[in-house]
Amino acid sequence: MVLTTHGFFCISSFTVAFCKRSNASVAKPGSLHVQQGFFLLEIMIAVLLFSVSLLGLSQYHHVLLQTFHYHWQERLAWSLAHQYLDIFFINHSINADVITLQSGWQQKITSGEVHAYCRQIIAVVITPQNQQAELSRWHCS
Repeated sequence: MVLTTHGFFCISSFTVAFCKRSNASVAKPGSLHVQQGFFLLEIMIAVLLFSVSLLGLSQYHHVLLQTFHYHWQERLAWSLAHQYLDIFFINHSINADVITLQSGWQQKITSGEVHAYCRQIIAVVITPQNQQAELSRWHCS
């Protein structure tokens, strides 16, 4: 609360000031006046601390988004590799064009004879960030 020279008591906050008329005497020039409130320097320091904190939070948010995107792509790659193997066992052929991938994604399906009646099917999916998901399954007839 500050007693102004016009006989008002003012309560101030950061955005709004409320003043009320008082019957108290007006401060005389040259008298000791105790300043209450904030100096410009204190406000600038508070704004600086707030902006540094906000910058730190935005960097943290950015890292969280990158990590989420990385793990989402990794999970999607494993899921696609599994789907490729399932499609092979349904169709009994290797046709990688059944699932359409977004740009930057790669897939590779290979089959190798191991025994006369068995072969190993390997599905590899590579993300745009070069994460590789590789699954294999045996198919014996």
